[in-house]
Amino acid sequence: MKRFTETQKWEDTWYRKLGPTQKLLWQWICDKCDAAGVIEPDWDLASFQIGENVDEAMLSDFGTRVVALPSGKFHVVKFVQFQYGKLSRACKPHAPVFAALARHGMTGDEVAQNEAFRELADDNIRRKVIERDGKRCIYFDRELQDDEIAIDHVHPRSKGGTATLDNLVVASKEANIRKWDFSAEEFCRAAGLDWKAVAQRISKATGKPIEAFRAGDKGYLGSLKEKEKDKDTDKDKDLCTLEQAKSYAPMVRLTPEEAEFWWHTRKKAGWTISSAAGSARKITSWQSDMATAVDWVKERAAKRKAGSRPESNLGDSTSLEGL
Repeated sequence: MKRFTETQKWEDTWYRKLGPTQKLLWQWICDKCDAAGVIEPDWDLASFQIGENVDEAMLSDFGTRVVALPSGKFHVVKFVQFQYGKLSRACKPHAPVFAALARHGMTGDEVAQNEAFRELADDNIRRKVIERDGKRCIYFDRELQDDEIAIDHVHPRSKGGTATLDNLVVASKEANIRKWDFSAEEFCRAAGLDWKAVAQRISKATGKPIEAFRAGDKGYLGSLKEKEKDKDTDKDKDLCTLEQAKSYAPMVRLTPEEAEFWWHTRKKAGWTISSAAGSARKITSWQSDMATAVDWVKERAAKRKAGSRPESNLGDSTSLEGL
C-alpha cells in the first residue's frame, strides 16, 4: 500500500524534539493504521519491527495528534485530512475510508477534513478527463499508475473553480495535494517547475488559453495587472498579509517563524529589493520572492534567533546578494 508522507515534519518543532525511538513509532503508526487512521497497536510487533521497546505510554509524546477511542484503539486525528483532503462518496478511492470509519462506528463528519475543498468531479467527468489527457501528470509530465491519478482543478475549487472539462486536468496525487488551493502558476513557481511548459500543456488539454485562468484567479496570485493597479491606488497596502505568508510557507519549505521574518523584512523595505549597484526593484509576486529567498531567510532567521542579529537591524539586508 502506498501512502503520502509529510516531508515537512522534519521542520516541525514537535517532531524535532522527539527521540529517535518516538520518531520511528510515529512513522510506524502512520504506516500501520487503517484507511481511517485507526490502529490497535501490537506493541510486541512494534518493538520488534522498530528495534526498540515501545509501549502505549509513549503515545503521550504525540499530544493530541493521537487520541484513544472508546474501543481501546487509537486514532491519528489528521490522517484522513492529510491523505484525502475532503472525503467524497462520489470518489471511488474514498470508499475504503468510509467503510473503515463505519467499522469503528464513526462517520466522515467526525474526522478532520479540509473543509476548503468542494466536491470532487463525478465519475463520468473523471473518466472523460483521463480519456482526454491520458495517465500523465500535467505538472510533472510523467506517466502515472492508476492509484497515482488525481483530477486537479486548474482554478482551485476553494476559489470557485468548477468541475468542468475546461478546468480539470490529470495530475499525480502528490501534485494535487501540494498544489492545494493555489493557482497553477503559483504552484509551479514554488515547486521549481517550468511554468511556460506546464501552461502550454494545460491550454492544450483544456482548450482554454492560460490567460483565461490567470485573469479568473482571484486567489493569492491574481493577475499582475490587477496587482499593479492596486499598488498605484494604494501605495501603503501590503503586498501580502502576514497570515498569507505563514500559510504559504510550507510550499517553499519555510517554517511559519521564518515566513514571519521574511514578511517583516520585506515590509520594512517597502516591498522592494536593492541591488548591489544601489538600484531597487519592486516585488510584483511575493510568492516567487519568498521561494527565491529561502536560503537567505533560513540563514538570517537562524542568526537572529541565535542572538547574533539585533532586532533593530531586521530589514537592513535587502540586496539581491545571497538570494
